[in-house]
Amino acid sequence: MARGDSVVGRRSREDRLLGHVQHPDRYVESLLESRGEPVALSVWQASQATQAVVFVPGTAVHPLFYEEFLDALAANGRTVVGLHPQGHGRSPRVSRVLRWDDLVGNAIDATRWAADTFGLPIVLVGSSQGSLVALLAAAAEPSAVQGVIAHNLFDPNDPDAVMVTRFGTAQPVQQLARRVLDAAARIAPRAPVRITAYLDPRRVFGAPWTRELFERDPLVLRSYPLRFVADLAGVDTRSLYDGSLAVPVTVLAARGDPLFPLAGIEAVAHRLVASSVDLVVLDTDCHLVLNEAVDLAVPVVLEALQRMSATAGSASGAAR
Repeated sequence: MARGDSVVGRRSREDRLLGHVQHPDRYVESLLESRGEPVALSVWQASQATQAVVFVPGTAVHPLFYEEFLDALAANGRTVVGLHPQGHGRSPRVSRVLRWDDLVGNAIDATRWAADTFGLPIVLVGSSQGSLVALLAAAAEPSAVQGVIAHNLFDPNDPDAVMVTRFGTAQPVQQLARRVLDAAARIAPRAPVRITAYLDPRRVFGAPWTRELFERDPLVLRSYPLRFVADLAGVDTRSLYDGSLAVPVTVLAARGDPLFPLAGIEAVAHRLVASSVDLVVLDTDCHLVLNEAVDLAVPVVLEALQRMSATAGSASGAAR
């Protein structure tokens, strides 16, 4: 398949806002118990699938936000398990305070569920915030996955990471700001922090329809608890650099991403310790490449999936 070929269906505005899928015949939903709470899964079942993709969405959203992208993967022979993390999307709301480790644990549990349910090799795919979740989950369970495809990449511990937020000017006092944030989260862990308070929508959304979907979709979260935001600011990422990530990684980035500077993505990608790391840069200027540049992204992701499958097959053959 040549890059640029149209491989993606399109939903109407009504279907997007209502959370409808293009092909109900290959779509089901399931409920998983993860870390003691119910978590929803959106599953696009491919006929004669050769791989399963476990997809981790970005900040505040859910797999149906990326329906065109995920449906296209299913149309090309990959069963897709889309994770609705705890309290997100179609997952039931719970009383406990969301923590960063809940997201990673949800991704690990979804990976195990997919492997047990379909008996297929698993590739974790994450978008934006979900890319970090996917990488950390793969580092914790390397034997369960063939690889990771990370759309965008960041390490909250890097001094430049704050540039992604509205608080770029706080870079010189970043460590102090983290300590203050953590102290505040201990006092008021449930205090709501609106997503738009730390992410600028003008840098996130490049197309009117994605911004409308984010603002109108009843399944999208409007805020995270302060405890979660403080966790995110200090995520332990050591497993990405100490050899725990023993799988191939493909990093997908946009050359002109207004939210995640390409130089920052390249810097983190070069530091990853994995069996291999490939950086693929799409010639587009949007942040939401899996939504707004999906015709460019799908062929690249399919190529990476095929490459990971071939690499795993070669390794298995060599082992025999």
